[in-house]
Amino acid sequence: MSQDAIIKSTVASKDRGLELFLAKAAMAEPDRKRVCFLCIGSDRSTGDSFGPLVGSLLKASGWPRVIGTLEQPCDANAVEEACQEAAAIRAQGQGIVIAIDACLGKPLSVGNYLVAEGPLQPGAATGMKLPAVGDYSIAGVVNLNSPKAYAMLQSTSLASVLAMAGELVTFINNAWSVNPRRDAELSRDAKPGRDAELDRDVNTGFGDSSDREKNSIATLAAILGHWY
Repeated sequence: MSQDAIIKSTVASKDRGLELFLAKAAMAEPDRKRVCFLCIGSDRSTGDSFGPLVGSLLKASGWPRVIGTLEQPCDANAVEEACQEAAAIRAQGQGIVIAIDACLGKPLSVGNYLVAEGPLQPGAATGMKLPAVGDYSIAGVVNLNSPKAYAMLQSTSLASVLAMAGELVTFINNAWSVNPRRDAELSRDAKPGRDAELDRDVNTGFGDSSDREKNSIATLAAILGHWY
């Protein structure tokens, strides 16, 4: 889990920030086989399970290089070795590393994502001294910031975390897929809201509570389908 763990981060919420961020990463490394996802977190806490949930969904989507899943979480016992593995990938020029973690944040940021072109500092909130990792970083803001971070993570809605994980993986899959209309629009650096029809097509998935419930059910079904 990470609080204030992203360097020079920006919030990617209901606008097209997340789509643009991932599109940039996909342009930097279009080969899916050379993209490594480092999904940090634990399966023992609902809030902190965001990273492992994303990892499991990425695996189910066919991504070949994923560190950190529900079955093999990149938690406090494994994160140091995982960071070393990710650092080796970068040092050897074997592709890019996208670090993914959960974090706590301000009320208006909950349900959104902090993104940055730069590394993430794993375990910053818990006092762990680990090297920063990642060429690109994404932190899902799963709950409110609080002095009692562990309590907030334990009391985080699982449905909300499932929905966020499903949303993020959908965006990741879309970013590395062929979409001429989207690519043409992105190349013009379109502003949100300029084209109402296009905005509907690239809806980020941040809908009402019923949409979130459907997303969380679909995410859980995808994970269970992968296991069984």
